[in-house]
Amino acid sequence: MRLQSALVVASSLLCWDGAAVAQAVGQFPFALTREGQMLGAVEGEVASFKGLAYAAAPVGALRWRPPQVTAENPEMRTAYEYGAPCLQPSLPDTSEDCLTLNVFRPFGVDGPLPV
Repeated sequence: MRLQSALVVASSLLCWDGAAVAQAVGQFPFALTREGQMLGAVEGEVASFKGLAYAAAPVGALRWRPPQVTAENPEMRTAYEYGAPCLQPSLPDTSEDCLTLNVFRPFGVDGPLPV
């Protein structure tokens, strides 16, 4: 069930308010999302965009509230690192700011792809 929810969120993030545009810039994949421009990484034939926020961090006044839209950012950001895991007693380096997802796609393929 969680995997299905994550896939729905990922596809809505990329398709909401117009489809996200992904293309290669030199040897790096570039994506234009609702939150701004993202620069991904390439390993072999796979382009990746890691740690993309799909909602504002649920901290402070946003704790225990429905997810809020992230703020737009005019600067290009890199999406090379995985987001922090959600808080769990047995895991180190966790964070409340864990509403992120990772998107992988074939590098060099244009147009929409199935999820």
